[in-house]
Amino acid sequence: MEPSLSLAQTVPAELLSQIFKLSLPSQSEVLGRVCATWRTIALDMPSFWTSLVLAIPWAPNLSSPYTSSLSRSFSSYLVREHLARSGNQLLSIVFTSQEEAPARTTRILFRLISSVSARWEALELDVCVPLAVGQLREKFPLLRRLYLWGYRQSRHDWQQLIEHKTVYEDRFVLSCLEAFSLTVQPCDDDIIANSECLDSLLLPALTDLYIEDYTPNFSSLFVSLLGRSGCSLKRLWVCTVLTADAFATMAELNPHLEELGLIAIAPDCIMQKLSITLGLHPFLPELSALHIIALNVYFILLLDMLESRRRYDSSLTTVSIPAPYDRALKGRLDALEAGGWTSKR
Repeated sequence: MEPSLSLAQTVPAELLSQIFKLSLPSQSEVLGRVCATWRTIALDMPSFWTSLVLAIPWAPNLSSPYTSSLSRSFSSYLVREHLARSGNQLLSIVFTSQEEAPARTTRILFRLISSVSARWEALELDVCVPLAVGQLREKFPLLRRLYLWGYRQSRHDWQQLIEHKTVYEDRFVLSCLEAFSLTVQPCDDDIIANSECLDSLLLPALTDLYIEDYTPNFSSLFVSLLGRSGCSLKRLWVCTVLTADAFATMAELNPHLEELGLIAIAPDCIMQKLSITLGLHPFLPELSALHIIALNVYFILLLDMLESRRRYDSSLTTVSIPAPYDRALKGRLDALEAGGWTSKR
């Protein structure tokens, strides 16, 4: 008697192809566990291996020299195998290393993923251990999304990343980069300014920008970055102090901005800039979504601004702001929502 086939083994080839296509990359691990047939397909499919997440330490209890060496060798083997199976596909890589992570393991694994930097499409880097990024053998001309996390100290990831410039004229050129996120937490000791980071960038294709940085001269660095890059932002999230002049310049350089997020700090001067006065050209005329996640909101000024944009402009349709405590102010916000706005509080 012939053994019966499982339902997974009887799926038509065309349907199976669609299942794999629609499941990648988020559900890639699940596909290889269904049955032997699916696992064989997954092992031979380069697109199955385009997403790599490295979180170190993987085994924090392996503290002896022998077990650490064994863990490091096994980790290196897995990463090499993963990269080899990805073929020539573009890669999305998340690389994080905690403070207690073995420094040698971090460097070895980063060296492995750096060997394929020409295929990086997205990179998220949160590493406490100094990396020899300057040893990169390739440029990364296809990088579209870059997320940097760290502490503002002398060995911040960025100071190492810019050692390998794709450069001309001392600029770090990422010609395909569309999304850039820089999160720098303040540190009590060994604080330095991050001018090396923003000053060295040239991002002509940038459309999405998230910055959390409390460098004292951030506003001027921010405006300089946008000016020399010649990019056209669509979405901007800022978690830092931004002066009125810097905001005005940003608006002039990026008149087609569609989404603006102000986190932690929502200066009154920006609310005034966003207000529309009859007969005057509005700041950010195409703004359709505004998000304010801050505690220091002056609600009267904020609602005045929202009502002015409702009165003279219909593009702003989505608003996320804290709920006002005052009943009268809440009534004004309710009236705006009744007019068709999508509001989240």
